[in-house]
Amino acid sequence: MTASLLLLLALSPQTDHRTLHPQDAPIYIAAPQIQAYMDAYGTTAVGRAFEEPEIQALIAGVSGLAGAQVAVSFEEALTLSWGEVQSIFRGMAGVSVSLSELADIKTLTAFNDPQFVQDVEARLVADYTDSAAATVAFDQIYAAFGQVPGMEVGNEDLSAGRLSRFSFASGGSDEGVPSDSIEVLVLYREGKRLALFSPASWARGWGEGVSSAATKASPLGEAQGLVLLEADLKGGGWDRADPLTQGLMPLAEGFMGPYYTMWSRGGVWRAQLIDGRYHVDGHYPSFKGAQAFGTTALGAEPFGLTHPEAAVAYTTSLDSSALLGILKAEGFGPDDSTIGQALVAELGDQVTISVPNNIGVMAAPGIQFAVPLKDSARAGEALAAWMADIEPRLPEGASFETKAYRRRELYTFSFFPPKSDFSATMTEENSEGPSSFLNLGSILDSLSGMIKPTVVVAEDRLLVTLSATHAKRAVRGLAKGSGAAPLAGGEWPGAAMEVSHADWIQVVAGLYRGVKGIAGMMFSAPGREVAPDPGQEGPDPDAPPSLAEFIQNLPGAEVFSQHFKPARCWETRTPGGLRYHSESSFGPEVALLAFGGLSIFLGASSED
Repeated sequence: MTASLLLLLALSPQTDHRTLHPQDAPIYIAAPQIQAYMDAYGTTAVGRAFEEPEIQALIAGVSGLAGAQVAVSFEEALTLSWGEVQSIFRGMAGVSVSLSELADIKTLTAFNDPQFVQDVEARLVADYTDSAAATVAFDQIYAAFGQVPGMEVGNEDLSAGRLSRFSFASGGSDEGVPSDSIEVLVLYREGKRLALFSPASWARGWGEGVSSAATKASPLGEAQGLVLLEADLKGGGWDRADPLTQGLMPLAEGFMGPYYTMWSRGGVWRAQLIDGRYHVDGHYPSFKGAQAFGTTALGAEPFGLTHPEAAVAYTTSLDSSALLGILKAEGFGPDDSTIGQALVAELGDQVTISVPNNIGVMAAPGIQFAVPLKDSARAGEALAAWMADIEPRLPEGASFETKAYRRRELYTFSFFPPKSDFSATMTEENSEGPSSFLNLGSILDSLSGMIKPTVVVAEDRLLVTLSATHAKRAVRGLAKGSGAAPLAGGEWPGAAMEVSHADWIQVVAGLYRGVKGIAGMMFSAPGREVAPDPGQEGPDPDAPPSLAEFIQNLPGAEVFSQHFKPARCWETRTPGGLRYHSESSFGPEVALLAFGGLSIFLGASSED
């Protein structure tokens, strides 16, 4: 830690924000040391990568290429300018929020639902480094809400600070009928502290001791580093009524990381920065329903079935009988119980999912789903019987074909046939010049046609891949004895029920190289080979670079990938539930950007 970081830690707010929120709030999230985190950011992998000269040049290029478009777009969507929004966050030392509801919150229509506005309890508390910063933030928020059409503002003089109530008129559409005024927000500032309340939350009270319930000691123990995030979530985002969701969600958690697990499971969570690495701990209750994954302790070596070129591997214990029951309940299991039991009897007690570091951009990812087998011959016979039972009951549009390969049967499913010919996206009219880009929807259509899950019994394991090509490669590699796991070893708790070794930066670097290569070809047409204007000897040297020039000057992947180390996580059982631990080079802001980018990507593709 630097001296400035130690000073900020000493000066940062030490008040436990939980005493400022209702102790029975179903949702409580706090980022208590924002300024200290900003000062320490240079010790993180992302912070070190940003300091690389090539990355600095890239940032400058993006700024020159995009100009002020981000700020303009933001200001078109809100009543605040980009600078005004920045002023709200400038000087913020810590922030916390509590909510009484999650699933029923209607962010865009809350003002149109008077019952929601009156009933929901929500409060946000922000501490600033000084009262001047808090005053600026108060003024900006006050001005923004004051500009909402139909909004009425009532100010109250308080000796301790400033208080403003915001309300709007509703009902009374007929002439002469008075409208009721519905309060929607209370804005309050006292010294360096700023708070926003829903009316119901303000009515409950403000200040320490808002609830008579005492703050319980955290099941995570005392913090050991710089605390970035604290959360107490009484419920999770899983659909508890859906057996298939309950059964398969642990697999999604293994890949999406700790912040996704936090959202899906609920419980008590803490994220800390320790020596430049992010440590995330969680404690959440066990589920009462049938569970197929993560129910028993793994063996000493959890990565014996990984892809030989794996960068990411996740292993969890498997209850095959529970999985069969879940699949049968959803219509994916065999009608004859003896068919399923014959295969289940040959399955081992764990599952490994691995991702290689050489994922192609325009091909099905080489992800492998592997389960150890007790007897490969009997497992092959049982799998053939199951496939024969499933085939006539596949949903409309789905099919599978069986092909023999090296004395193995490959069962390849087709669920998402391509909607258009990929080559048709490149026409004579747009096949040249910087404007010749591939339609996103067509790319996704083509990828969906490439992804054809394939099941095969290969040597000592049952394999599921995303294409027959990957299945064949695995069969050949295992036959040659080249299936040794590169991720062997590591320190794991003996009672771990699931473990993960994730070198995601290598996967990202591979995708980056692929996308950079494709983009370079797509935008490699003449960029500035245009006749200059009369009286001009050549291109304007001060003009921003063209997109083609920008892509050609992108740095190599090693510039940023060198700063990141593999992540690892595990889950164990405790007397009060389940305990989760993760160590990674990626922080919560990276996860937020990734989820946001994925949402934008899916939203854009759905419109194509």
